[in-house]
Amino acid sequence: MTSLDQNAVAIRAAMGVVSREGRLIGEVTRTDSESFRMTSTHAGCAFERVIPLAWISDVGDYVFLQHSSDYVASNARTEVKIDPAMGRAA
Repeated sequence: MTSLDQNAVAIRAAMGVVSREGRLIGEVTRTDSESFRMTSTHAGCAFERVIPLAWISDVGDYVFLQHSSDYVASNARTEVKIDPAMGRAA
């Protein structure tokens, strides 16, 4: 089993996701064979971002990423932007 496979098996829904600088940046919603989805909030809106398993540095009680929160915000694929005031995707 490769380290990517081991990370995929170890990740669970609702685990916190921590950036390289130690900042809690979101929560895992689900995983697949090559990535996981993370929900994060910014300026009152929730974003679902797709994070490649290759970005993971470690998995324990949290999923630790090897990239900064700015890098993740700029480079992760954002699939859904949820506007809480509207209760639906914007």
